Amino acid sequence: MITKVKKGFILIELAVSASVLGIILIPFVGLISVAYGNNKYAQKVTESTSVTESTIEFYKGKIYGNSIEKFIRDTFRTTIDPDTDNIVFYSLYKKDNGMINSLKNYCLKSTEDNLDDSFESIQKKFNLDTYDYDYIIKSSFSIKDERSIIKINVTVWDSILRDRGKVNIVCFKGSM
Repeated sequence: MITKVKKGFILIELAVSASVLGIILIPFVGLISVAYGNNKYAQKVTESTSVTESTIEFYKGKIYGNSIEKFIRDTFRTTIDPDTDNIVFYSLYKKDNGMINSLKNYCLKSTEDNLDDSFESIQKKFNLDTYDYDYIIKSSFSIKDERSIIKINVTVWDSILRDRGKVNIVCFKGSM
């Protein structure tokens, strides 16, 4: 009697096992792409938070020992109305230029805080092109009297994430 010895898999068995493996791996590919997207989002928000914190620290360093008028004049190259109790500046931040140069050279204007706090409204108000900057920084200063700032409120929008990447940090005088 002659017995046949199987020496491998036939083509059908290989095709079936490959298709089963493919069906099992499809959800994992989806998970990897979602994880990658979430990682990129977290990275952008972390960068925006870093810009916000750096802006506040820059302001705190400039305010210390200076009058309000000198701080505004030196930082934003403008003057303020001495009777105002809230000052708002919008600045563009370019990574290539660094924080200090961006705040000084790309200050859009001093304005009342009457804008809707959305990326599109700010972009429309100042007629901005998205490719000109990396972040929009809104700096708001509440003034108690002519010599002291009691609150700094900094909001940063990333030019890619827009309102989804908005970061807001408030610093009160007690922590300055």
